[in-house]
Amino acid sequence: MGNKIIRQWKIPPKLLTIETDQVHVWRICLDLQEQNSTKYSYILSENEANKAKKFYFEVDRIRYKVMRTTVRMVLGNYLGIAPGDLEIAYSQYGKPYLSTTSMKKDIHFNLSHAGDVGLIAVAISRHIGVDLELVRQESSIESIAKRFFTPEEAGHLLSLPASLQPEAFFTCWTRKEAFVKARGEGLSIPLDQFEVSFYPNNTPKLLYVRNDPGESGRWSMFHLDPGMDYVGALVVEGKDLDVMGWDWSRASNQVV
Repeated sequence: MGNKIIRQWKIPPKLLTIETDQVHVWRICLDLQEQNSTKYSYILSENEANKAKKFYFEVDRIRYKVMRTTVRMVLGNYLGIAPGDLEIAYSQYGKPYLSTTSMKKDIHFNLSHAGDVGLIAVAISRHIGVDLELVRQESSIESIAKRFFTPEEAGHLLSLPASLQPEAFFTCWTRKEAFVKARGEGLSIPLDQFEVSFYPNNTPKLLYVRNDPGESGRWSMFHLDPGMDYVGALVVEGKDLDVMGWDWSRASNQVV
């Protein structure tokens, strides 16, 4: 349970269960699942289907539909509920949650996508947040870091060689976003009010939360490596957790 970096995305067993000390993270290749976006569109809610229609570019519409149908299939399999019957609601800060009343397990989940990759994180009775970014060159790294990061984080970032700064920047960004999403309080938690480790070779960790010294001890942080040019982060309530990475494109992903 000591591994804090998830690089392996395994073929899941056909009958997959999740225990209270486990966290499952699913990697989804959104572009490779184009056929499923049409085949399984019927399981989307009316609101999801309407939102899909509003995307101007077809590629964005396909990625959205694949992400949402996959979320429903993943959660439906854990719960033994038809994906189309799941009721997904949103908190006042926009965090999704299951409002289905017939759940046998208290499933918590979070999701993120960037480019043609998506991530879904699942746990039982634990607050959870996941974030994903495509690493790219940014001319505004310095100004963004000084505006949104703590002075210590910005200093560490800008001390790195220029060639290493983009990956370090997005590593820091995803870890901070994953924590904010796990807390479920949106932008009411300013990014410069807490610090994360992100320096190369540092163990992923929430270092401190300003004005709340005990908060950092509540959470576990993990680095996610979804593949070339992507970086992700997972933050989960609790300690001594077993995190497993599953590859949805290699799963027996049939609607329950």
